[in-house]
Amino acid sequence: LKKHNLPLPDFDETGLIGRDEEVDKVKKLCLGSFPVISIVGEGGVGKSALALKVAYDLLEDENSPFDAVIWVSSKTSQITVSEIIEFKDAISDSLGILREIGNELVGDGLSQQETFDEIIDYLATFKIALFIDNLETILDDNIRNFIGSLPQGSKIIITSRIGLGAFEFPVKLQGIAETYASQLLRTLAKLRSVDSLSALPQATLIKYVNRMHRNPCYINTFLLFNFHTSII
Repeated sequence: LKKHNLPLPDFDETGLIGRDEEVDKVKKLCLGSFPVISIVGEGGVGKSALALKVAYDLLEDENSPFDAVIWVSSKTSQITVSEIIEFKDAISDSLGILREIGNELVGDGLSQQETFDEIIDYLATFKIALFIDNLETILDDNIRNFIGSLPQGSKIIITSRIGLGAFEFPVKLQGIAETYASQLLRTLAKLRSVDSLSALPQATLIKYVNRMHRNPCYINTFLLFNFHTSII
């Protein structure tokens, strides 16, 4: 069993709807020659969910070359169907991310330089798929130097609203197709017994999701508002 520290996916109730092609593309890139892959798009479009699905696929693939799949994130909150969760002790800077990577790979108690050197040595010795979520909030020279020092064999997969501008192969995400977006809205409405939405005609749901740019987070937020309204 590969070493991993993957969080539980927040799309377990519905599955990751409408992203099969993107999952296949990112997974193939992880198994290909590009050392750094970025998943780029506006907030809420599903970058983290896509990356996490790929991470689990790599973990469960018996033919995957990676010895470990590691996840670190600087995300401060998460919108679920029923609430907005604020993360306590969220990582707020690049040194925090590097410390977290070091803790997962080589243990704590090292100096900043020792941590950096030990991480690079570990990534050179073992094949690691390292996922860095929400990179734009901590992107600076420390991170650029780290990514630029990535040894051959290991991979870094980042999610960000903006790319690095170098190093990476970018995969740009937009809203999901309207059929999938309306399916997501109807499924969530059924799961939360919001009958006023789940019973709407397909054409009406498509109109709603297009107004929300078929953005999964916007759809979740819309459902969240209607869920709380329905139980008041």
